[in-house]
Amino acid sequence: MNSLAIAMPVFNEADGIQRTLNDLDAALSSKSESPVIFIQDDCSTDNTRELVIECSKGLKSVVKLEINKKNQGHGPTVLRAYERAAESGALVVMQLDSDGQFDPSELISLIEAVRGDADVAIGLRKSRSDPWYRKILTFSLKTFLTIRYLRSFKDPNSPVRAFKNEILRNLLKQIPKSALIPNIYLVVIAKQQKLSFKELQISHRVRNGDEKTGSTWASKSKIKSILRLLKFSLRAFQELISFKI
Repeated sequence: MNSLAIAMPVFNEADGIQRTLNDLDAALSSKSESPVIFIQDDCSTDNTRELVIECSKGLKSVVKLEINKKNQGHGPTVLRAYERAAESGALVVMQLDSDGQFDPSELISLIEAVRGDADVAIGLRKSRSDPWYRKILTFSLKTFLTIRYLRSFKDPNSPVRAFKNEILRNLLKQIPKSALIPNIYLVVIAKQQKLSFKELQISHRVRNGDEKTGSTWASKSKIKSILRLLKFSLRAFQELISFKI
């Protein structure tokens, strides 16, 4: 049984996925970590899968790639990645996005926190490199969650987080399979259940690749990219309002 599993959703990350995997592998192997990386591809239309397979041959980490039967969006894709990682039996499950907007050398602090007394460890992104409109959405989300649940939410949608496996399994049972924003629900439930929760500051880097707004929202038109993100955010907000623990 491996002690660390990583859940990583991907979609059209051909321009940066190899750098993400290489940087992650180098940083963790230097700390004597040998994770299994469970990559869940949401039917990428570029050559992401081929690049993942090629890159994995030179890594010390084990990469296990699975492809969705149809495009499902980020939420269901990250949930499936979580499920596969949890099913591996690893003691710690970490979730990372594939765009590499994190410093891999800082991840060990979250892993060690969960190996200690923390049930959940969240990476608090400092000096956010995201566009202004994404920062506004994040601020709005934090404000809404704080008012609704009367608890502090410093970075509820952080793409860098780690869980004790048995804790994660229990949390996943409480989230709908079609959830658009499962990571937010995981934090909300963990806070409401008063689990041992650690929030550790991490660096936030510009994403790997050419598309700086994220492959999910990518468009030749910047306006269209923003509108896609806003449309998704509206759907997610409507779902969040109806979410019950």
